[in-house]
Amino acid sequence: MGLIALDRLRFISIELESRATVNGCRELSVLELECSIEECEPLRMPGVYRVHTICKDLSIAIELVEDVYKLPSSGKTLVYIGKDKDKCMEKEFCGQAHVVSITSLSEDTKRAVLSIGGLLVVIKGPKEHEVFNKLEVVEKYYIGIKRIL
Repeated sequence: MGLIALDRLRFISIELESRATVNGCRELSVLELECSIEECEPLRMPGVYRVHTICKDLSIAIELVEDVYKLPSSGKTLVYIGKDKDKCMEKEFCGQAHVVSITSLSEDTKRAVLSIGGLLVVIKGPKEHEVFNKLEVVEKYYIGIKRIL
């Protein structure tokens, strides 16, 4: 009976591993960056605010609800965007998002817009940045945020 249980676990492990791979390559995260919070601005909708961050060569603006998650107006944060829900759940905030669009703003700059139930996450940066090659329109991703002390 022990061998059957072991084989069943091995099958489950292989099945989970195959779900976590894309074209034979393991895709753990699309993007995980340490970012500096530049500004927090209230939006017209009561209790909703937008956080502007700078993450190396990307700028990320994230709309959040104060009653759900409040970031300070300065400091550092870790932003995770990927397919791994468990990794996202390790963060202080985790939301399911869909890519709405990926567009070129200029010859050098691209923008990706993701929606967490109507709240937007806007990523801007150089068009050759890896994030724009990894994100796919209409696909589901998880966005995690964690304060760095």
